Amino acid sequence: MAQDIDKLEGMRRRVPVIAGQLAEVVVDNPAQCAAVAAGALVLTRIMVNLARPRTPVEAIAVLITCQVAGSWLAVKACESGLLQFRLRGPDGELRPAFPADA
Repeated sequence: MAQDIDKLEGMRRRVPVIAGQLAEVVVDNPAQCAAVAAGALVLTRIMVNLARPRTPVEAIAVLITCQVAGSWLAVKACESGLLQFRLRGPDGELRPAFPADA
């Protein structure tokens, strides 16, 4: 029990750092983040229109499907070069998050 509390406390301490890193990614890649958000909205609308969930279980199934499909599509878009995210290195320079030669 004490280990679990320590783990939670460690995660709680990391939340501001993670939020700051996420904000930095959005600031450095505004168009890419907007494209991902718009894609997620379109994908969700398509899935809801196709599945028409009527129960909580069906809604959760649609949610999981959207999460998996969205993640897969985002990775494929990055691999194909359609989306190019940049991250700041230790020196502050922007570098590709997914280098083409990797």
